[in-house]
Amino acid sequence: MLNTLSLIDWVISLPSRLIKGIVLSLKIIMHFYFKERIFYQNLQRSIKIFKPKNCTMDSEIGTLRKSGMFKIENPTDDLRDIHHVTNHYILVVGYKKEMSEFNEFIDKVMDKNLPMIIYTFGDSKALPKNLRDKLYKYPWYTISNTPLRLLSDVFTISSIYPYEQ
Repeated sequence: MLNTLSLIDWVISLPSRLIKGIVLSLKIIMHFYFKERIFYQNLQRSIKIFKPKNCTMDSEIGTLRKSGMFKIENPTDDLRDIHHVTNHYILVVGYKKEMSEFNEFIDKVMDKNLPMIIYTFGDSKALPKNLRDKLYKYPWYTISNTPLRLLSDVFTISSIYPYEQ
C-alpha cells in the first residue's frame, strides 16, 4: 500500500517538477541572453580616444587594437571634439595636469551621460581632488593607469553599460 501511494505521489508531482525545471532553465537562458545581447551591442560602439597634446598613447591604442574586439576611431588631442560625439561611444581620455579644458570636458561628458575612462599614464593620483569629487557623483567613469587595465575597463564597460543610453 505504501509503495502504491508513493508511486501515485511521484506521478502527480512529476509534471509540476518538470514545469518548474523548464521555467527555471528558461529564466537562466534569458538572463544570459540579455547579458550577451548588451555586450554584443556595446561592442558595436566606437571608442573615441582623446589624448593630451604632445602625447601619442601608442601603447594604449595598440593594446586596444590588438584585442580585435573594439572599433577604435582615430585619436584626437582636441577636447572640443566632444561636441561631435553621439551617445553611442565609449570615451577614453588621456589626462595630464596641464590640460586646462579638462573640467569643461568632464561637464560635457556628464551632460551626455557617456561612459568614460580617464587614463592617467601610470600616475594613479594624477587627478586633483576637485575633479575626483566631481567625478565621484558620476556613475559611468573609471580611472585606468596601465594599458592592460585600460583594456579591462573597456571590456567591463562594454559588458554592463545599458546600450539604450
